[in-house]
Parts: sequence; structure tokens; C-alpha cells
Amino acid sequence: MKQLARICAEAEQCLDYRALYDDLKKFTPRKRMTQMETLASSAVATTLTLPVDLIIVLSESGRMARYVAKYKPSVPILAATSDFVVFKNLGVVRGVIPHEFKSDAKDMNALIEQAQQMNLVKGPCKIITLLEADSRDYSTASELKIVDIE
Repeated sequence: MKQLARICAEAEQCLDYRALYDDLKKFTPRKRMTQMETLASSAVATTLTLPVDLIIVLSESGRMARYVAKYKPSVPILAATSDFVVFKNLGVVRGVIPHEFKSDAKDMNALIEQAQQMNLVKGPCKIITLLEADSRDYSTASELKIVDIE
């Protein structure tokens, strides 16, 4: 099992994430991109230009996490949801670490602390946070933030 893990880690290091991202963008029809997919694409593009260690996605439906995974970032994606079915479904998406989030308040700071406890980030680093808008509540908006962790 350890040998398989080493093989997978080495294969990940051989990927050219910039070329992969550019190819995916080139073959994605711009007219059909949703606002959510545009934000996800921007988050992955940011990982190519800034030293980001983690992408945290807070999503009830899991769609935002799947869109981020589509563009294959070089950093892990921590996808938090309170829906158990979505949690299970995100377990098979490449690069996504599903996390069941019990809090009713969408507290991103609590998620960052949990990511630190899970050893996904260490020391001073940058994290991208994505909050998926509630599709039933038009007063909320999806948002992307870059957070500096001390």
C-alpha cells in the first residue's frame, strides 16, 4: 500500500497543472459557463499564480466543489457540507476531501481551524475560500476570498 501511495505521489508531481488548466479552459464553451463555474475556474487560476496551500469550499449541493475539481488544481480541495448524501458523493471526486460540517452558521474560520487540525495546512500560508450561494435564497451570493493564515 505504501508503494502505491509513493507511485501516486510521484505521478502527481509529473503533471503540468498550467497546461492542464489551459487545455480545460480552451475546450470549455464560455457561453455555457455558469457564474459558479467561473468562480471555480478563477480559484484554480489563482493557485497557479499565488502560493496557495488549500482550497476550502463550503457547499450544500457539492456543485462548487465539483467545478473546482474539474479544473484539477495542484492543491487539495476541502469540501464542507452538512448534507450526508453530498458528503458521500464528494468522496469519489478527484482531489476533494469531503468534510461533514455540522454548524448551522456558515463559519469559514471554524473550517480553517478544522483544516489545521487535519494537517492540511501548516504554518503561515494562503488559503482560498469559496462559499456557494444558496440556490433558494437570492439575497446570498457566491464568494471567493484569499485568506492569509499566520
